[in-house]
Amino acid sequence: RSDGGCTEIARVSDYYVRRMERIGDAVILFGPLGSFPVVIDIADPAHPRVAFSSNASGFPNALFSSPYIILTSNVQDGDAMHPVRFKVYRVSARAEVIPEGEFTADTWIVGIVSGDRAYGRNYFDGSTISILEGSVSSGFTTVATMTGYLFDDIAGAAPPYFVVDGGLWKLSGR
Repeated sequence: RSDGGCTEIARVSDYYVRRMERIGDAVILFGPLGSFPVVIDIADPAHPRVAFSSNASGFPNALFSSPYIILTSNVQDGDAMHPVRFKVYRVSARAEVIPEGEFTADTWIVGIVSGDRAYGRNYFDGSTISILEGSVSSGFTTVATMTGYLFDDIAGAAPPYFVVDGGLWKLSGR
């Protein structure tokens, strides 16, 4: 409208949304933990349509790193012998969702910072933060970890310990 207000022209219902992202005509809806992402095509705003709704068994959560939707497996505690699996879908500006394959990581990824850096956490103790290198095509590997305070010291004695390039370091002062 010319007066700065908004007019509803269509409604998409039946979704609880905690986060939305947009790429061109694609609006990506992320619900609560344990719900699958949904891609809505708004090329015709008066008639939005569901372009993609994941139902990948064993992959109940998702994260977003443009232009990718990354489904995360329900195994949240990985290591080199038991990697966490992720499914990758590329979202185009025309709301097309294309499967790109799978990758693995040695810990549960929480977010991707750039094309080759990610961060995650050890789900078992929740206080170990992992910094990972890699890509959505080849997978990610932990290159550094940082421990936080834990009541029973599972994360590696008392903080602040860091593992960098295979060595254990302790921050003792500034």
